[in-house]
Amino acid sequence: MNEPGAPTAETIESPTCPEPHGHNGLVSIRGVAVVHRPIGAPSSFVWTVAAEGGARVVNTNAVEVLVGSPAEAKKLDALLWRQVVCLTSPTPSDVVPPGVDPMSVAAFCQEIVSATDLVQASILAAIATYKTTHRSKLVSPDFTRIDPTEPPLPDEPALAALHAANHVRACWQGWIDAEGERVRRSRHPNTGAPWIMPEGSGPEWVRVLPDLGSVSRAT
Repeated sequence: MNEPGAPTAETIESPTCPEPHGHNGLVSIRGVAVVHRPIGAPSSFVWTVAAEGGARVVNTNAVEVLVGSPAEAKKLDALLWRQVVCLTSPTPSDVVPPGVDPMSVAAFCQEIVSATDLVQASILAAIATYKTTHRSKLVSPDFTRIDPTEPPLPDEPALAALHAANHVRACWQGWIDAEGERVRRSRHPNTGAPWIMPEGSGPEWVRVLPDLGSVSRAT
């Protein structure tokens, strides 16, 4: 696994957004760091996940950090810098440096999927209203809901970290896709006038992450 000299995850921001959007007023969150280290394991495995251009969520970097090594603290600080920090279910919270208040993978995915559900419901409701009032034959998007439950993890630690990161990526991509559908229906493609989504349904750009009150991060 690669060992970076500096953080490599890209800054999360939409190219059409006035500024990068973080949580609770914090901007320039770089991504999500998924940490896996079962109790007694000799290494921590960290996968970083980021949104590229506010459209595609990808796994960006994987690092194995030896527990008790001289570089352990420095590597973890670099990997978790300005990240939302998520721990797998077997990972105790004290594996991350002091000052980092992590949350579980399951909690993060539950919150982002719940937020996605709300956006999807608002889109479907807006389309139904528009079809009634304009006698339109608009086609509603076929949303697929992702189960936010953390999947069973393999015994091999590196694979377990990858599985957890893939789950985070899938849940986050669902949010990004729903936001794209919402923005696409905010303004008429030909006239630029307000279109299907009602006023107050959200900004005219993709929110790369929702406002998740309980999301913790390293700054």
